[in-house]
Amino acid sequence: GGTNLSSGFINGTTTVGKVLQLVNGTTTSSFTTSSGSFGTVGINLNITPSATSSKILLLFSATVDTSASGRQGDLTIWREISSSNIALNGNGFMQLYNSAGRNVGSGTFNYYDSPSTTNQILYRVAARSNTGTEINIGANTGGTITLTAIEVGA
Repeated sequence: GGTNLSSGFINGTTTVGKVLQLVNGTTTSSFTTSSGSFGTVGINLNITPSATSSKILLLFSATVDTSASGRQGDLTIWREISSSNIALNGNGFMQLYNSAGRNVGSGTFNYYDSPSTTNQILYRVAARSNTGTEINIGANTGGTITLTAIEVGA
């Protein structure tokens, strides 16, 4: 294994693709919610794939705080193309819960998207509270929220 950006990602002996572009967004704003519905946390990335066969590797990291015991927070990514908005994971890519006490920590996830378009794509990070009680993402916990989109071509 290893990575060779000039000839593509190497997985064993199979070349998976070449990095064509990278877009990165970071915010130190905080997002707090008690809502059971997903709401955007302040990261919006636009990327326009150069071919319909391109894949988009999404990398996310944030500091998250459940504020107290027995609270659960979920984070996902929304993909919008020409006003059509879908959650890439309806249950969230990352769930945080601690029945015994407050849960504060950094979380990361990644997703390999196949949007099959050359239209501009808007990716947004969204969060919700599964318990109807407050959760915090970002600056309230002393951290940042980061989303990176990497176009990978054949």
